[in-house]
Amino acid sequence: MTDQAELVAVEGKEIETHYVLARERIRRWNSTAKCYLLIENLPTPLQAGTAASATVWSSCGCRELLLAAVTSGGRAVHWAAVPAHNDTGGLCRFNYTEPKTGKRLAQRKITRADMGQVVPPKLKTATTSNDHLENAAIEFMAITTATKQVNLLSCKTIMQTYRQENESRLKVLLEEAEACIYDNSSCQVLRGKMTGAYMAAYSEECGFVPWERNIPKLTLPHNNQMVVVAQCTRIMLEDKILAKAETINATWNSWTMPTIAWVNGVPGCGKTTWVVNNFDVSKDTIITTTTEAAVDIRNRLAHRIGDMVRTRVRTMASVLVNGFREHVGCQRLIIDEALMNHFGAIVIAARLSRASDIALIGDINQLPYIDRENLFELRYSRPTLVANITQELLCSYRNPMDVAYALREVYSGIYAATTRIQSLQLKRFTDAAIPKSQTNTLFLTHTQEEKETLTSQGFGEGTGSRVLTIHEAQGLTYESVIIIKTKDKIKLHDSIPHAVVALSRHTSACTYYADDTEDAIGNLAKTAITAPKKRILVYNLKMAIKNRDKEVVAQQSRLLATQNGAE
Repeated sequence: MTDQAELVAVEGKEIETHYVLARERIRRWNSTAKCYLLIENLPTPLQAGTAASATVWSSCGCRELLLAAVTSGGRAVHWAAVPAHNDTGGLCRFNYTEPKTGKRLAQRKITRADMGQVVPPKLKTATTSNDHLENAAIEFMAITTATKQVNLLSCKTIMQTYRQENESRLKVLLEEAEACIYDNSSCQVLRGKMTGAYMAAYSEECGFVPWERNIPKLTLPHNNQMVVVAQCTRIMLEDKILAKAETINATWNSWTMPTIAWVNGVPGCGKTTWVVNNFDVSKDTIITTTTEAAVDIRNRLAHRIGDMVRTRVRTMASVLVNGFREHVGCQRLIIDEALMNHFGAIVIAARLSRASDIALIGDINQLPYIDRENLFELRYSRPTLVANITQELLCSYRNPMDVAYALREVYSGIYAATTRIQSLQLKRFTDAAIPKSQTNTLFLTHTQEEKETLTSQGFGEGTGSRVLTIHEAQGLTYESVIIIKTKDKIKLHDSIPHAVVALSRHTSACTYYADDTEDAIGNLAKTAITAPKKRILVYNLKMAIKNRDKEVVAQQSRLLATQNGAE
């Protein structure tokens, strides 16, 4: 096939990657699973070239499928002469050309929107800050809608696979979704595992059905009692969030943009303490990302405001679902760990509260909001298009000095208020005798798979200890932290935000077990491990002086004098 030679414009590796995605779509569309793209058997001398055009043949005749299968992530594509679907099963020809810019765009991971599984948002042309705020809300609502669609597809696929009696594939799907097939009539689990409570279940006939708490059976048609419950149906608030957001859609033009203050803090600087100390019961409402954080802040404020903590300290989910009572509006919203939320959620919360001021408290270098389903390219996950950092908290009250030294290139001016100088260690993972039952220790992994493996081996069973992924550990403090990398290198290992979180959870000691430490955690840790104690101490003292922190300056001056005397 001579046209194959023209495919030099596309890298062989990209063809292979996107072909797998395309083939899965074809299998879903064609029950015979006999459709295929004729890019499977390309000639071996397929290298990244400079050709400006290429021709691809397909047996399915789908422009969208070819886009997903052939284009590299982020590459702009101009299509020409796209034919209609060929129902005869013959080959269809597609031509495309790259833009004549002479430059190749940065690659990005192909999204569900690229594959036609979800619909990306239609954003306004933004000319004002208010336009950006409205776009942020539009993007968040599109995420919420698309998440529901992905969850529906996941549960539907599980049920169809169960009906087809494909046990091997069903086992994989159930494990991936943490799901089970449940017989509502007999209250029995037929496949998979069922743990905890669920807000909803998937029914072939009814879609997602609410599951009321403390009611053993769902309300379902008598002849269709089989359902799927999964991780995604444990907390299912999408419909309620979208309904509440609809109540503000008509009034964007009359809304005055709130004043935004953005407080950025280093790990262990006391961001939650800042929230508590700056809270004014007469005008403020605090919004947290997690229930645990809300409970913590309520406990700290209970002696000051009593029962009002229930209405003045709330989770973001509660605000998005329930809004605000008429008499409990507020002048200022304080958003704790703000950057873990999509900025559109914060905008909607501000609209619902009618607040004139927003205080964002967070850390721009730690883990941000994550689109776990890879729905579509996000533009408004952070507030950077409408706000700048107005205050920085640079002193860590949690970590030893070597952590501040290791993170100094991530956080300009970071320093520690503690007296411990060294705490970081690197050790080989293979054949290591890791103390799995150690008390008051946080065991960290990069992935859920590693977490489950370590848990099954007895790690984290010591008093006060637990095993978490790095993402789950953001905001936590432990005396001792052990980071374990069991997998070969993956992209996540080079993530600076993950490294920052992992290296900054401890007050006393942190050890990284890995056979290959040429990654973000290892490289940051090495800068401190290889530095002399005096250099770390001098750096820390200089930063404290620069920030006019008299208490830390006095404390560490004494330490430096002792260090000099010992020499």
